[in-house]
Amino acid sequence: MRKNNGGLGVPYASRLEAVLLVTLGCLNIALLGVLCYFLKSNTVITAALVAVLYLLEIAIIAYKRRTLITEIPEKNIYELLRERGSIVFKNSTSPVITVDFHGRILWYNDAMRETLGIDVNYVGNDVSDVLGIDYKTALYAEARATVGSRIYKCEGFVVSERSGGVYLLLLRDITDMLETEKRYNDERVAVAYIAIDNVEDVLNYVHEKFSDEVSKVDDKLKAWADSMNAVLKSYDNDKYVMLFDSSELDKCIANKFSILDEIRDTRVGDSASITVSMGISRCQGTLKDREIDAQDAVDLALQRGGDQVVYKSEEGTAFYGGRTKTVYKRSNVRSRTFSSQLTSLMARSDNVIIMGHRYGDFDSFGAAVGIARLASICGVKANIAVDLRDKNLYPCVEMMRKNDIYEQTFVDNADGLDLIGPDTLVILVDHNVLARAQFPDIAQKAASVAIIDHHRKIDALSGSVKISYIEPSASSCCELVAEMLESAISSQYLLKEEADLLLAGILLDTKQFTRNT
Repeated sequence: MRKNNGGLGVPYASRLEAVLLVTLGCLNIALLGVLCYFLKSNTVITAALVAVLYLLEIAIIAYKRRTLITEIPEKNIYELLRERGSIVFKNSTSPVITVDFHGRILWYNDAMRETLGIDVNYVGNDVSDVLGIDYKTALYAEARATVGSRIYKCEGFVVSERSGGVYLLLLRDITDMLETEKRYNDERVAVAYIAIDNVEDVLNYVHEKFSDEVSKVDDKLKAWADSMNAVLKSYDNDKYVMLFDSSELDKCIANKFSILDEIRDTRVGDSASITVSMGISRCQGTLKDREIDAQDAVDLALQRGGDQVVYKSEEGTAFYGGRTKTVYKRSNVRSRTFSSQLTSLMARSDNVIIMGHRYGDFDSFGAAVGIARLASICGVKANIAVDLRDKNLYPCVEMMRKNDIYEQTFVDNADGLDLIGPDTLVILVDHNVLARAQFPDIAQKAASVAIIDHHRKIDALSGSVKISYIEPSASSCCELVAEMLESAISSQYLLKEEADLLLAGILLDTKQFTRNT
């Protein structure tokens, strides 16, 4: 409850009370002298008894004073409230209103009278009917009352706890402040990155010109931007950046980014559709901060399969769209590029720990073995962190341990933590969330993390993630690793057992090549 500012008070003779206490003190001292003289008793004991008597007298006076105040009729409290309230708050520009413990209005000042209506007397009415709030809410937390077209911040204070309680509500007009805040938020520049997902892939199957099809999407994007008074600029054949007011973004959120459906209706040939991905940010901070967030957001949209909007704000990350089935749009160029980046990062590391997800399967285990082979080619010590008690994977572990290369490769959580150093690289395969790793402690302790996965990216990656290769269009993580190995080493360096495990992972996730192939 808010601080009690004291009651409006009941007059009492405080100076007379002080004189009374001093007089009683003198009388008690005289009594002490008389007792000691006539009774010849122990002076210390007598003094103690007199002191106790004096304290008892003080307690009686205090009790009588409290009783006197609390026994004042309720009618007098309200009269004093009106009297002193009119003196203190009469000329206040802020509306003030007092209520009893039932919420009935007892009194309000001139500013409140002007706010509520000069010709209307609200005394005796329930404050919740007048202001639309419960006065108890204002006592414990911020409450907002709407009177006419104005919005008020309402703060509650305890005036008196006698007769059930009397409470004061102080109203501050915050309408202009809220309008200024809304105008600032509406005019804050939102940043969007837009990428056409699949023009090149679709044109592989139809005989249309690239420029003709891009121009169709380009026209729709420009019309959409013009409708929002946005600035849209192309910085590549199929990539755009857009700046627009946040008020327009709210409209897009309300219609769930219908522009995605409009562009999806763009047909190439007889049936193929073109889709776009967008990353949008209007987070707090500088324009540069929002630009970085928007770039991360569009990357996330693409890694989740495209045809969607990823929107970042202070409340978190939201996703819209994502209806189109992932199109096979991976190229060997990206695989070779990531393989080169990963081997370079491995070469700068003291050691490598590779780890799949909890409840590992052939895809995560086969991918881990493939990356271990890549690390050994780079001349870096590699370990695979795995649950050695897992009955499904234990036969695979034993099979690999028969080869001298893998005899000391497999470690559990405790040994893996001991292997972590300042220059250790942890590589997560077949998942992209650190918390889902086989041993999250290892992933969280490492300063450098790399990710290889074929599942949709769920959210932004941790700051410890240096590089990632997340490709939802791939059939399996083993497929991604096999492509990397193909570009990095000759087939003669791959053991039969390693190839068997990679194939097992692909067979598992494609259900014997019946899907995602």
